[in-house]
Amino acid sequence: MDLSVIAFLGLLVAVALLRIVELQISRRHQQEMIARGAAKVEEPRFRWMVLLHTAVLIGAALEVLFLRRPFIPILAAIMFAIFLAANAVRWWVIRTLGNHWNVQVMDSTNLGVISSGPFRYVRHPNYAAVFAEMLALPLIHTAWITAVVGSLAHIAVLSMRLSTEERVLLANPEYQATMANKGHDGQQTEIHSRCFLKKCMRFSRRFPTFALFLLLTPAICRAQAAPDASDSAFTEVPELKEGFRLLYVQKYPEARERFSAWTSEHPDDPFGFVATAASYLFEEFYRQGVMTSEFFLDDKKFLRGIEGKPDPEGMKSFRAELEQARKLSGGRLAKDKNDAAALFALTLAAGMESNADSILEKKHVEGLKRMKEANEHAKLLLAQRPDANDAWVAPGSANYIIGCLSGGVRMVLWFGGIHGDKKLGMELVGKTAEKGRYLEPFAKVLLALAARREKQDALAKKLLHELTEEFPDSPLFAAEYAKVMRRPIPAEMKPN
Repeated sequence: MDLSVIAFLGLLVAVALLRIVELQISRRHQQEMIARGAAKVEEPRFRWMVLLHTAVLIGAALEVLFLRRPFIPILAAIMFAIFLAANAVRWWVIRTLGNHWNVQVMDSTNLGVISSGPFRYVRHPNYAAVFAEMLALPLIHTAWITAVVGSLAHIAVLSMRLSTEERVLLANPEYQATMANKGHDGQQTEIHSRCFLKKCMRFSRRFPTFALFLLLTPAICRAQAAPDASDSAFTEVPELKEGFRLLYVQKYPEARERFSAWTSEHPDDPFGFVATAASYLFEEFYRQGVMTSEFFLDDKKFLRGIEGKPDPEGMKSFRAELEQARKLSGGRLAKDKNDAAALFALTLAAGMESNADSILEKKHVEGLKRMKEANEHAKLLLAQRPDANDAWVAPGSANYIIGCLSGGVRMVLWFGGIHGDKKLGMELVGKTAEKGRYLEPFAKVLLALAARREKQDALAKKLLHELTEEFPDSPLFAAEYAKVMRRPIPAEMKPN
């Protein structure tokens, strides 16, 4: 489970506990007021208020867990700020009312009318604060269905609650006199007291339209931005496809020749340089035995990196190709900040460099920085081009690797904006394994090795069998399939 989900569930539990504490305080105040002459007003619909608050807390948790709502930092920050502000107002109300504060309607005006604190500005500050709190809380983790339905239900419940409360308050002459001193006569006071409700009702009519606009905006933008068929990242180019096929049968120099030839004819396309960089990385992975079950099942190697050192010349060439890809991508983004081909190249470039830093050169801090960079590029890309199936492998592998770390390490990384979840990681890699254009085989072997770590041997067998059928000349896939089937290894993995 992602740390953002754990933190959100913890916040929901904290709010639930706070509500229980408030109920205890309310009962104590209620007893004290009754002893001093106040009267409890019959309010059969109070249970609906309790049920609503409970439903919002449970609904937000279920929506995030089962519908896998994403954690969007900027939205979470804004909504959490609103949540904190709303609670500050609520506790200001509680402090101002003192023993008069109660969660149920009480006729306590004979004990004195309170017109200080937030009541100098708003007739019903507590209701405004609770409404804002219940709207913002689910949106901290993008549980928008709970936010929309809860807000509409909250308005309906508040309309009944305000009707009961206003009837009690306005029947008291002292209360009306206090309001009159603020410059309102009786009729104006009643209108003023219902101002919040009317605004809420207007908002309830507009909120579904506003929410629909937010949900449809990305789709509208995608429809307006017609895909460029010349972008090699989003159309299957035979020359590049053949180059990647050579990679998957461990013929790296031959693959580089194909990539270099294509890149010389398309010098402005960053994907050619990314593909060439991949040939150097895959070759070093093969030489070091990275894409094997021995490496993946050994936590020391998987989480800390190889035991030896990578080939310096190969790594130099790898980074040179990435630098050229970044330069071209930067130029394209300067002209169009939403250039999908550039974002795709940057996603793969940062993802590959993260792997090289962490696994081959054991520069784990640099690797985490590149991993975060890859995730950011992937989010921008996939928001406008969800069909960029090869890009899913970047956030997928990042999620899986981070999810394999200890809880303490993941907590520290979470504060740095780096999140991980093993299950989600495997699901994202699975998208590339199912529909990737160039990286489908890479995603399949990655997912198969992750499945072996998670003791999902049936999935590993299925994926490795498919790879051996598609690439019968690959000693890597043949060896891994033999291992999972517990058969003699037909070919030893040796450096070329």
